[in-house]
Amino acid sequence: MNAKCEAEWLKARVANYWRFHKQAIAVAIEANYSECDVLVLTKSNLLVECEIKRTLQDLKRDSVKRKHYRMANNGTDKGYGYSKHKFYFAVPESIKDKALAVVEETYPYAGLLVVTQDCNYWRPGEHIYEVRKPKLFNNPEPNERKVRSIMKAMSSNICNMAIRLCKERPLL
Repeated sequence: MNAKCEAEWLKARVANYWRFHKQAIAVAIEANYSECDVLVLTKSNLLVECEIKRTLQDLKRDSVKRKHYRMANNGTDKGYGYSKHKFYFAVPESIKDKALAVVEETYPYAGLLVVTQDCNYWRPGEHIYEVRKPKLFNNPEPNERKVRSIMKAMSSNICNMAIRLCKERPLL
């Protein structure tokens, strides 16, 4: 599987986990958007951001993004006004232990999800497990307009991603 296909496969698995196992009310997937890879809105209005990282190097490189500076400083700077917010990295099981060490050292506010190679689409909770819980950010003023705008832009990419995945791995 090529790198782009593997990244999209991981995004699809993480989105499936949040939507069907965790019963989130909205899940959006990035394809050509810079905010995050998978964005989730839960029934309790918790916004969950998931960054998919295929390699350890990719995980380490993510630290230069502005959002990590904001979260390291309690997520309170101007423009990041989600009321309740959590941040996760999701990685393949093959890099779990090393990724956990990087997250604990570099991203102390982040949770870590591990995606296994098992592929049972009818049991979405069985292919992902949490190895580190994230910090809960509680900002006083939610920026609902920003969240809706991001979700709308990201959700439009799901069909395009599915078409690309079907071209890479046709069922017939």
